[in-house]
Amino acid sequence: MAKVLSISNLSINLPADDLEEFGEKIEEELRGDGGGKRGGGGPSRSKTNAVIAESNIENAEIARRIGAKDKIVKSLEHFPKSDNLEVNQRNIDRYANWLLKSLEFNEPYIKTEDLDYSQFKAGGPGGQNVNKVANAVLYKHTITELFANAKESRNTIENRNEAAAILYKRLQDLIKDWKIVLNGIEKEKQGEAIKIFILKSQER
Repeated sequence: MAKVLSISNLSINLPADDLEEFGEKIEEELRGDGGGKRGGGGPSRSKTNAVIAESNIENAEIARRIGAKDKIVKSLEHFPKSDNLEVNQRNIDRYANWLLKSLEFNEPYIKTEDLDYSQFKAGGPGGQNVNKVANAVLYKHTITELFANAKESRNTIENRNEAAAILYKRLQDLIKDWKIVLNGIEKEKQGEAIKIFILKSQER
């Protein structure tokens, strides 16, 4: 029987299957105990295989949700937490609004004013221009605080394009993870679910 991934008070619950209990049920069916024995001969191999296949699908979905949740929590390590409750709530609201807009368009919703851009001198071994010219580039998305830098090229424009592409990919991955976690939540309740998720992550 399929288990339901429930949402309780807008907080995201990811119940784990009791694998030991499931295993015992399968063993009973294979032995022909219980209802199968009374029916004469126990369940068919195809029925048992169907139960196992269904359980594998459920376990894979649960693992996918847990993985997505963990990656979101990891990304929120960069998210600023202010002691000022109004400022903190404003940051969370801004994040939730950006995410809802991105989910609507199915791609990162990026405005120029939401990006911080800076250049710096690349460190480490290299040619004679290393540490002399600020051609390394850093882009930061100020809503999520995710960032990316590039310094491989001596050409600032190439580094700029590379950093922008890396940041965009990270934002894309973040949106994909949120879609997995929010799956099953009514659209009109997703905004509150996002805010609660962030608040709970800040309590850790």
